[in-house]
Order: sequence, then C-alpha cells, then structure tokens
Amino acid sequence: MSLDIVRIELFVVELPLIQPFTISVGSVHSRRLVLVKMTDRQGVIGWGEATPLEEPIYKPDYFGSTLAVLEQILAPAVLRHGIYETPEELDDSLAFVRGHYFAKAALSIAAYDIAAQKKNQNLAEYLGATKTEIALSHTIAITKSPQEMLDEAAKAAEEGYKDIKLKIAPQADLLFTHALRQKYPDLPLMVDANAAYRYNDDTLRLFREIDDLKFFCIEQPLDWNDFYDHSRLQKQLKTPIALDESVDCVHDFEQALALQSCRLLNIKISRVGGLTAAKRLYDLSRQNNIGLWIGGMIEGPIGLASVIAFSALSGFNYPADFIDSHYLIKGFSDYFDEAPYALAGGKLTPRFSKPGLGLAINYDRLCRDAANPATLTA
Repeated sequence: MSLDIVRIELFVVELPLIQPFTISVGSVHSRRLVLVKMTDRQGVIGWGEATPLEEPIYKPDYFGSTLAVLEQILAPAVLRHGIYETPEELDDSLAFVRGHYFAKAALSIAAYDIAAQKKNQNLAEYLGATKTEIALSHTIAITKSPQEMLDEAAKAAEEGYKDIKLKIAPQADLLFTHALRQKYPDLPLMVDANAAYRYNDDTLRLFREIDDLKFFCIEQPLDWNDFYDHSRLQKQLKTPIALDESVDCVHDFEQALALQSCRLLNIKISRVGGLTAAKRLYDLSRQNNIGLWIGGMIEGPIGLASVIAFSALSGFNYPADFIDSHYLIKGFSDYFDEAPYALAGGKLTPRFSKPGLGLAINYDRLCRDAANPATLTA
C-alpha cells in the first residue's frame, strides 16, 4: 500500500463566521483555509486542510506563509520524492523545513486520507480508534461582561455539556473566573490564557487566586514558546497546567516533561504538523501519564473529519476541546451530503460513512467559490 503522488492542487476557501471569536491575542472574524487535493498514480484522491489564522498571533504560521510554503516548497518536495511506503514516511520527509506545521498538517491529512481509502477503512479505523462516542467540553470566548459569559455557560449546561473552558486575558480574568465558579460550584472548569501572561509576582498572585477556585486545569498561561517559566509556575500551584502553543513536536514535549512544565497536554493536529506527529505525542503522553485531550481550531469540513477521527482514540482521558467550533461557521452543514455526526448531551457520535476521512463531505460545494492558486504535477 504505497503512495505515489503525481498531482497536488491547492485551493483557498473563505468560510464566514456567524460571530467573531475572541481570545487573549485577538479575534477571528472568518476562516480562510488552504485545501490540498492530492492525487496518487492509481487515481485515489486525498484531501487535506490547513487552518492557520490570518495573522501570526497564535503561532508564527499565518495564512500567507502557509499558502506560500505549500506552493513553493512542500508540495514540490512531495512530488519530487517518488513513492512513499506509508503516510508516516511522507510526513517525516517534510522535516527538512523548519516549522510551518499548519502547511505540513494539510499534506499529512491528505496522505492519510489516501492510505485509509486504499485499505478500505475510514480514518478512525486506520488510526486504530475505537470510541463510538466522544465527550466534548464547551469553550467560552472572552466576553464583554461576566454576565454575558454566564449566559453562554448556562446555555451550554442546559445542552448537556459537563465541562466548560473559559478564555481569559488581563482585565478579563478574576471577575470572570470567580463568577463562573460561584455559579457552578461542582462543574469541571478550566481556563485558557493563550499565552497572555508573563511570569512575575502579579502573575503568581493571579494564578494562586485561580488555584483556590479548584479549576481542573490552567491552559497555556505563559509565553507560547516557554517551558522554563511554566515549570516554575507549575511547582507553585496545585492546579495542573496544560500546554498547547508551546508544544509543536515530540522534542518540545520531551523538554516539557524533563522540566515538569505541565501535567496535561492539548494536541491540535494542525499545530503539530499532522497525524503522524499527533499520534507520537499521544503515545508519549500516555507513556508518561500526562492527561490528554484533542483541541480544535475552527476547522472546515476536512479538518473536522480528521479531528473527529483522531478524537476517537481510546487514550484521550479528557473531553475534546472546541472540535464543535464549526457552529460559528455560517451554513456549515451545507458542506456535507450527510450529517457528519449526532450531538446530544455534550457528546458527539461520529457518522463515518466512507473510506478515508470518513465523513460525507461535498467537495464540489466546498470548492465552488474557491480560488485555485496552484496545480502542481510530478
């Protein structure tokens, strides 16, 4: 079951949001994505998706850099390589490029799509996933007031979500965390700062106060590329710290483990460069008894399919985070020929109906208004 890639097409699609989504580093108003259509010599087509933000505010990657490196460097390298025995080999062949993980992830997803189709399996089966139901947490963006935040939390609780994640930032932290804990004294709660704070006395006082609220997790409180200060902070808190932005690859995570920078890890397929890297981080987390969940990036249909499939692995011991974020995208259900899942009680039941990515994506509808910036052939 080899992959002999002979054609790669890149498409740009823009999916409008129903409302902006705000975190500590800025707001997302729409999702401009790069789609990869990969064809092998036997005519099997795989699809991938790159989900960077418009500006380099979450990671150094951004839309323009992702499209450029795909068109100019990564896609031509795949076509020059020749035959890959596995999608893992394809992913590893891209290591000569430093960074650019969102671009690499798009090629990785497409390669895994082809490989799963060739084995007549959906992606979840191909990855060895066994879950038929995926627990979800609900993520609340930074809001204008604690009451607006509580209104959204109440709606999520009514819909059956058992875990709530609250985005925080300076001037939008203690009032919000206290209000949420007072409203829900027994609900599992977590905060996510998206690297909004610097290690100093004020930060220590802030997180010690949050520590007393008994949230189950503080995610990425400090710099996006930091391990040392996270280690210092973790040693002074009872609440586990989770890393997100800091971990791009296995080497990063090994440093975090050595320094005891975290007790939990959020894996995003796009952030770490694809499914091979995500699976290696998953395995390393389990070997070291690190709590684990998968996170979302407001994916389009292709990214959603890969995230749902990966979420079905049995070793994720915390609810999936923000993989239902596509509720923010206008007309999202129109991109599927069949509903991709059932959602009830804060749990998602996938509906894998096809080999490969597994969901019945309407690619013609998805690409109808897309720009086609490049077609590359071997």
